[in-house]
Amino acid sequence: MKEPLFVRSLTGIERTALRRGLRSPQAFTLRRSQTLLLSAEGKTPRQIARQLGCSDQTVRNVIRAFESEALACLEQKS
Repeated sequence: MKEPLFVRSLTGIERTALRRGLRSPQAFTLRRSQTLLLSAEGKTPRQIARQLGCSDQTVRNVIRAFESEALACLEQKS
């Protein structure tokens, strides 16, 4: 079995931006912020998926998007 995927350590600026994302009127930004903050707390993708009502793969996709795009992953693309 593979090791669970976790978000890397967040900087203070990133953590502040993610907390601000929790108040976003955009559901996309809100959900991604929730996912990343829960991962930073040490929750596994499966635990996060159960809590947020999405799939494990969705959580892993968000974490990977953050790894490659940083905070830009909070903006929905066309």
